[in-house]
Amino acid sequence: MRSPKYNTYKTHPAFHPITVASVMMSDEVWKSFFQSIKTIGQLVPIVRFDGLIIDGRSRYLACVELGLEPIYVESTAQTISQAMKHSCAYNVLHYRGTESQRAVSGATLMELDEQGIISLDEMYEGEE
Repeated sequence: MRSPKYNTYKTHPAFHPITVASVMMSDEVWKSFFQSIKTIGQLVPIVRFDGLIIDGRSRYLACVELGLEPIYVESTAQTISQAMKHSCAYNVLHYRGTESQRAVSGATLMELDEQGIISLDEMYEGEE
């Protein structure tokens, strides 16, 4: 059993580029998570947008490592910005990470916005 490393998951062909803003779990959490999937299987589907994972990188990596066929669902997002909003809701908001990890997530979101990959204005449109 190995923990997913940042340099591996950021370039993994199954992961949508917008997932780089999401924090990966610590090695300690990964070990417990991996054991859970090994013992009881994948309980929560992996979410994809345009065929690429926007939520469930760790579930995917654990399933692949265990030789299990991952369970997928397609996101209801219609645009990349909606998919990013969903990805943030799935990942950034439920797994808070450390203060520095959250700062890196925020900086990555700003970089994606500057590169034109997402629109932060569109992502938060209608929110006050």
